[in-house]
Amino acid sequence: MTEAKPRIEQFIDNVQLICKDSSALKWITILPLVLFSPSLFFGLVSDDYFHYWNIHNNPSINSPLDLALSMFAFIPNGIPGFDELMPWWLNDRFSLSFFRPISVLTHWLDSVLWPHAFFLHHLHSLVWACLCVLVVHKVYNRVIRTGWLAVMCTLLFSVQDSHAFANGWLANRNANVAFVFGMLALDTHIRSRTEQRSLLLPVSLVLLSLLSAEAGLCTMAFIGSWALLFEQNIKTSIKSLVPYVIVVVSWRLVYKAMGYGADGLTMYADPITSPTLFIEKVLNNIPLLLVNQWYKFPVETMFGLPQSLRAVPAVIGFISLIPLAVMFAPVIRKHKVLQFWALSMVIALIPVCAVFPMERLLLFSGVGAIGLLAGLIQHHSGTLIKWLLFLHLPIALLLCPLKTMTVKLQDVFLIGYDSLPSDLSSTSHIFYLNGLEFVPPYTTILMHINKVKTPEGMHLLSPAPEANITRIDDYTFEMTLPSGWFERGAIVTTPPKEFHVGEQKTTPEFSVKVMAVTIDGQPSRLQYTMRDRLDNPDYRWMIWRGLHYEEIDLMFEIGKPKQFENPTSKMFQAP
Repeated sequence: MTEAKPRIEQFIDNVQLICKDSSALKWITILPLVLFSPSLFFGLVSDDYFHYWNIHNNPSINSPLDLALSMFAFIPNGIPGFDELMPWWLNDRFSLSFFRPISVLTHWLDSVLWPHAFFLHHLHSLVWACLCVLVVHKVYNRVIRTGWLAVMCTLLFSVQDSHAFANGWLANRNANVAFVFGMLALDTHIRSRTEQRSLLLPVSLVLLSLLSAEAGLCTMAFIGSWALLFEQNIKTSIKSLVPYVIVVVSWRLVYKAMGYGADGLTMYADPITSPTLFIEKVLNNIPLLLVNQWYKFPVETMFGLPQSLRAVPAVIGFISLIPLAVMFAPVIRKHKVLQFWALSMVIALIPVCAVFPMERLLLFSGVGAIGLLAGLIQHHSGTLIKWLLFLHLPIALLLCPLKTMTVKLQDVFLIGYDSLPSDLSSTSHIFYLNGLEFVPPYTTILMHINKVKTPEGMHLLSPAPEANITRIDDYTFEMTLPSGWFERGAIVTTPPKEFHVGEQKTTPEFSVKVMAVTIDGQPSRLQYTMRDRLDNPDYRWMIWRGLHYEEIDLMFEIGKPKQFENPTSKMFQAP
């Protein structure tokens, strides 16, 4: 009597049987339509409102070309007074704009064909997700050359829960568009090199990928790894890469000459203008992203950590990856294809390290990780790799719709609009004493879209979840955050500078003076002096109370600190 196989072995056998079925690829291709279908009912989310305004309300946009230049230009842009809505702590050279004309074209088509049918906008995005599955199968099939194993890789890719934002958020469609062109470029590059064809087509596809999103640069991780591992010698490797280098460098020069990019904040680090910050981000982010990729531990959990503790998860993540490296390295060294997947996986993370680590950045790198995982299933006899497959297939499949629903949580930025006082006038100034850094601009965008009369000004004074306020006189008050102004907030807008005691900044409506700083140069106590009295009826003081803002009166007892608690503050506290 034969001994029954362990359940994990039976699971592997069943997966192989599914992938050997001739019809498997057809239903695998449309899996994203099912797994990420909750997004069909989202409507607009977060940045989508900004894009909607650009398409339908921006008076300076009169053609698709205008839209291509402006749709992803957040700062500066054409919204009246928008630049003044940015937090006061940003310097004057702060900018955040991206050139993604190919992706913009897809949104323009939505606006022409079904402008207000957002169900169809999202369906369009899911079609791009299915195209991603189709093109990635071409890559796996060409590299692996074992039919059922390539299908397994495609199946794993189609159920990756890390794709929830790219598939479920209209504003992130650009990642999928860049991915489609990038993987087509990789497939045609490999074919061109093996069949001695011209590189004109793959080079052109790389350019289209770059013009869809900056993430298209990740394509070069795969093309570069192929050149390193599969070309005959170093001379042919360099020769095969020269056309791509010319295209990438030219794209970068034109991109910057047109004024695109990010400047004046630490969330985005330009490797050319801020090399030290970029290297620091690479060393910190790669372990976190790899942990997310292999263990499914969401890197977004870092968002709630104080800045002083954000290096700790990277160290823990690096240590947790050592067992995988030790266990699988001997097998990887024996197989060049596994080396290709491993090298591509890591290098593809380097470009996205320019941004704060987020799970949605794993789209390109995941191709290498999945290829490596499937190859290890084939060549490694241990049990751990089989359990990793279980994690990346049925568990990931279950997580896809759940994580898709978290996309809608970004609408927390809209609480400022939902909490607006009903009696605002055109001379009103709304002061958000604390809270989420993009509440003023999103509130203004929604007011423009809904044709609601906007107040004269909106101002965010602090990014912290709580506020400790002391009134000094009828014009002045102080806010105190002993741990630092950016320690528990301002994930995006933390400036790359240290503040000094006595430093001042003046805006048309108030001036702010640094009264004390932390050891790392963050303001810990600030004094605000208003242009008019604190009880001016045009001044509306708003405090963050979790899922809403509450209007308060600042004319409390002089010299006596008042603490304003926030129900969500525990999310931002150190463990």
